Order: sequence, then C-alpha cells, then structure tokens
Amino acid sequence: MAEVCGASLVVDAYGPQVVFVRRASLAELQAGAVAPLPDWGLLRLEGIDAVKFLHSQTTNDVAKQPPGEARWHGYCTAKGRLLASMLGWRDETAIRLLLPRPLAAPMRKRLSMFVLRAKVALTDDSDGSAVLGLSGAAAPAALATLGLAVPGPMQVAVAGELTVIGLPPCPVSAASEAAGSAAQAPTGLAQTPAQAAALPRWWLIAPIERLPALWSELAGRLAPVDSEAWRWMDIRCGLPRVLPAGCHAMVDADAWPQPRLMAFLQAQGAIEPAEMARTFNCGIGMAVIVKADAADAVTAALEAAGETIFRIGTVEAGDRGCTVRGSAETWSARGDWTATHHG
Repeated sequence: MAEVCGASLVVDAYGPQVVFVRRASLAELQAGAVAPLPDWGLLRLEGIDAVKFLHSQTTNDVAKQPPGEARWHGYCTAKGRLLASMLGWRDETAIRLLLPRPLAAPMRKRLSMFVLRAKVALTDDSDGSAVLGLSGAAAPAALATLGLAVPGPMQVAVAGELTVIGLPPCPVSAASEAAGSAAQAPTGLAQTPAQAAALPRWWLIAPIERLPALWSELAGRLAPVDSEAWRWMDIRCGLPRVLPAGCHAMVDADAWPQPRLMAFLQAQGAIEPAEMARTFNCGIGMAVIVKADAADAVTAALEAAGETIFRIGTVEAGDRGCTVRGSAETWSARGDWTATHHG
C-alpha cells in the first residue's frame, strides 16, 4: 500500500503505518485529505448462522443492527475485560468487522474457537483489502467522482466492491489549539478561531487491486496525509489506542477510596483484593494517560471543570498489560497484594 501511495512503510506498536516526507497541516485536513491506513484489518463472517453467532460474541446487538448502519462492537473475556474494539456492519452477503491490524488474526482465531457446529465461516480479508481515510470539505465531492454516496455518521454506503462508512466528525477546539496543545500534535499548527469546526471523516474500503486507480483519483483531489495525522484525529474523536507493546501500567490501589458498593460486593462474595482488581473497575470510571510533565496541567484543568482526580499510577516499560498493587488493609487485604494482567 505504501509504495502505491508514494510513501514509506514503518511498523510501530500499533501496526504498519505510512509516512510521507511532508507532514500534514490542519488546514489540509479541513480542506480535504486522504490517508492510506494499513494499520486497520478486516474480518468477514458469512453463513446462515453468522448473525446469531456474532450476536452471542460481542457487546452490541447484531441481530437488531440493520444493513446500512455501522456500530462499534467490543469483544470481551468472560470477566468483561475488553480485548478488541471493532466497527461492524452488514451487507447482503456478510458481516464485516474493521479492527486494528495486529488484532485481526488473533481475533479470527479466537472467534473460530466458538464456531463449533454453527454454519458460519470466518475470513481475514486484511491482506486483500485497502482502507483509506478521507476528511474535510472536499471529500464528499471526491467520493462522488467515484460514483459513491456520502453516508452520514455511522452509516454505510456500498457500491459494488467499494464501501464507504461515515465517521463521527472530529471536534477541534480553537481555544485549546490557541493555547498551544496543537504544538504536540502531528499537524504542528495552531488554529485561528475561523478554523475551529468539526472535521467530517469517512472510511473507504476496497479490494487491494483497486488501490492504484483509487489513489490516483483521490490524491489528485485531496491532500495525501499519513497515519500519524489520522491517528491524531482518532484521538480527538475519543478513540485513542493506549498501551502499545512494551508498555505496562502500574496502578496504585491505595491512591483512591474504595466505593461503598465495591466494598459491599467484596464482603458479600468474600472476594480477595487481587480478584476484585481483575474483575471490577473498583471505582475508576475513566483513566486519562498523559505525559508526566503534563500531569499537573491536565489535573488542574479537569479539577477546574468540576472533576475529582486521583493520581492512580504510571506507565512503565514492560510487557503490555497492567499491574494493580495494594498495601495491607487496602480493600480489606490481610497483607500487601498485586494483580497482573497481560493483554
């Protein structure tokens, strides 16, 4: 994919990505941009039992998901630990799941373990598919030149071998950019107030053999941008992929009070603290991971907005996963304890 698009291919902890010599600008993303996205994979489920089978496997309602609508699905362990987030949709012949490329093969293998006698076939189409991201005001006209409809957010339009999926617009705050947060973003640009508008975005999915012609047409109308710029928009849309390979979260259970409900569940079930940490969120509704030198500023901003903040740990070098540590008497422990999960 990278060579066809005139870019270099590198592999990081999130999978393969394309890199162009010239970095993208925010103005280009808003005016109209196209990004090759080799870091996304595609699974296909076919067969008369496909809907029934997947309905029992993911967190969303597959049976009531109509064709033409995309929904986010989670795949969890029996204890509710999320293993993968996937965007799923149905067409006339199959259910398709778009997910991070490094997870495609493991998820196909894991789902296949539960097929048993169900009449369903699972195929990894990642190598045979090209995923492109489009953003900005000029993207609808570029799609129209390909004879493609322009779906709204979380809607799907199919034309032959091509599929277009509308994504939620990417919110961009003029105030935050003017304050300098954009200096750390891939675009490296600060905004003016006039630029502060949501970025419309779409995914275009096609057979890999269609990529040369598609790229030639789209790159002539939209600015080519790389995976870094698209990931920056993903984060702005609330879809960051945290804890890449080589990173391990160390969480201090002493850092926040155990909620009464968690204490009640633990007491009624005679549950050890380590098992509580593996099974429940134990009162942490949302975790924000930031650079260490930005922690004070982020904490102050969130507290000013009325949030209650606890410094619960750090991210260190190690195997991908999380370790929760507590001292004696924390969560009714009889001694110091730890709970580790490798994901």
